[in-house]
Amino acid sequence: MRTVRRNQTKMLYSLYLSQSDIMDFYEDEEGNRYPIPTGEKEPVYSTPQEMRANLSMSGGEAEAREYGLSTADFSAIALYSLGAYPIVEGAYIWVNSPVIYEYDGEEVEVDDGKGGKVWTKAPLFTSADYKVVRVADSLNFTKVILKSVNK
Repeated sequence: MRTVRRNQTKMLYSLYLSQSDIMDFYEDEEGNRYPIPTGEKEPVYSTPQEMRANLSMSGGEAEAREYGLSTADFSAIALYSLGAYPIVEGAYIWVNSPVIYEYDGEEVEVDDGKGGKVWTKAPLFTSADYKVVRVADSLNFTKVILKSVNK
């Protein structure tokens, strides 16, 4: 009964893919621009996918501890059928906010950090509502502990 469709909220999730080099640009006298790696890295996330889950907000003054976290350490809990989505710690969830993309919503090829390339719309994680802090599987459900993203 916990995963009845009418109790579920539509949301989007994005998984961590890799780290990408942050580039700076050098411009010569003729106006040509050349990319120069800065040595810094930024995370790259997958194109957001739709999901449906039962979402409940955390709250209260009690010192309840769930999965080693106090109620002050997380903002919400998402619950869905076991194995329905490949969500892992570090993923981002959008519930009410629109997804903002780094590349204007166009899919681009990005280095996956493992010698390959992946295609993604590269959402900005700062536009997400929640970050996944813990994922806990039970017999029939997956419980995802979420922390609000500071915007």
